[in-house]
Amino acid sequence: GEPEWVLSRAYNLAARFTTRSNMLKLDCDTLLRPEFLDAHRFSPSIFYAGDWRAVNGTTLALDDDELHLNGMLYVRRSDFFAVNGYDERISTYGWDDTDIVRRLLARNLLSRPFERTLVRHAPHPSSLRTSRQ
Repeated sequence: GEPEWVLSRAYNLAARFTTRSNMLKLDCDTLLRPEFLDAHRFSPSIFYAGDWRAVNGTTLALDDDELHLNGMLYVRRSDFFAVNGYDERISTYGWDDTDIVRRLLARNLLSRPFERTLVRHAPHPSSLRTSRQ
C-alpha cells in the first residue's frame, strides 16, 4: 500500500482508468440533475470548472451549493493529460483544483462555470470531508 493518502494521486489513478473522451470529476457528496451533461456541451477550447470565488460574477459563493462547486471539473481527457493531471505534490486538502485550472488556462483553454441549478451538495458535517487528511 501507499505510505500516506494523497488525494491528487487517487484522482490521477482514476483518470488513467477512464476510456471516454470527456472526464467529469466531482465529489461523492455532489448531486447532479439528469440534464446536467446535456447542459454542459464542449467546444474545442473549453472546460468546465467550479470556482466559489467567481460564481455569478461575485467574489464569494451565494450559498452552500455554490461553495461546494469548487473542485468539480469537466474536461476533455486529452486536455487533462496534456497538463499531466493533478499535481501529486499537493498532498493537503484543497488547492489541487485551483492548480489544475490554472494549468488548463495556461494552455489557452477557456473555463466555463457549471450551471448551478443542475448541481446540489448533499449536506454533511465538514469533519467527514477532512477526517482522513
